[in-house]
Amino acid sequence: MENMLLRIVYLALLVWLGWSFSPNKNVLAMRRSLFDFQDWSIWLGVLPAILIHVVGIVAGALSQNRPPVWLIYIGIEAVILVVLLILYPALTRKSYAVLGISFHQLPRQLVMGLRWILGYYIIGNAFLFLISFIFVTLLKLPAILEFVLIRQRQTMRGGDVLLSLIETEFGPGYLWIPVLFLVLIGPLLEELVFRGFFYGPIRRRVGSSIAIFLTAILFMLGHGHVAAGTFVFGLFFAYLYESTQSLVPSALFHVLLNLRIVQFYLERNRPLQAALEGSEAGWRVLFLVLMFAVVFIIHRRMNKRGRFISLPQEKSTGRAP
Repeated sequence: MENMLLRIVYLALLVWLGWSFSPNKNVLAMRRSLFDFQDWSIWLGVLPAILIHVVGIVAGALSQNRPPVWLIYIGIEAVILVVLLILYPALTRKSYAVLGISFHQLPRQLVMGLRWILGYYIIGNAFLFLISFIFVTLLKLPAILEFVLIRQRQTMRGGDVLLSLIETEFGPGYLWIPVLFLVLIGPLLEELVFRGFFYGPIRRRVGSSIAIFLTAILFMLGHGHVAAGTFVFGLFFAYLYESTQSLVPSALFHVLLNLRIVQFYLERNRPLQAALEGSEAGWRVLFLVLMFAVVFIIHRRMNKRGRFISLPQEKSTGRAP
């Protein structure tokens, strides 16, 4: 009942955003950033978001742990992603550069994303090593650390269930389908809709801070639950989009973050045991710091050759870009 109420609230919020933000008014009229070029209707994001959510509700109602339904659901989401990418230029009369996807700047965008990703994993593994050293080595209380890690693992339960259902019903040879969905289709579709289509129109009306908050709320409710972790990642992805003015870093971060779900499933309890031992986390931190240093140097050299972000140069289409 609570889950259904959240779904209704989410759909109502989407419709409210469509009606409230659809007038093409821009309180930040000067084109000083990428987002000032994103003058399409917010319904470009609202309608796909509603469709994705309704398909998810129907799939959940029909599945009752029947994997074939989830295979169809994965296929539908893949089709939605492809259709949106194909129709985007025709619907908006914009190039992909207006989303912050610039192929001639792609290497720099990828390096920028890697900097954030490596920084995140350095902090996460350093924290893991520290609490492992305190609770396991010093205090001899591994049960506390195990409880924390099990709680973290429970946040990935949705992906675990999907992978388990497909593997049990069809065998390990079919695991590539949910892996493709979790690691590529899902993250790319979510970034395209929540950051790519929603963020610009909202930001043009109410500014970056409220836009970051609203898209994070949408991102959390779109997952069908109220969870602090999902909300925080929604805030972070939107902030990353705002600060880099490119969809590539947030999409890359999202893809690699979801890769952890697959890693935890395939390795079963190996990450938990490694954390309890503590030593592996320490070596990972050292390796990640070295990788971060290399990526940082590469990024600095790239920046010396020119600006990391350049505003899109739109061809004349008979309307303002």
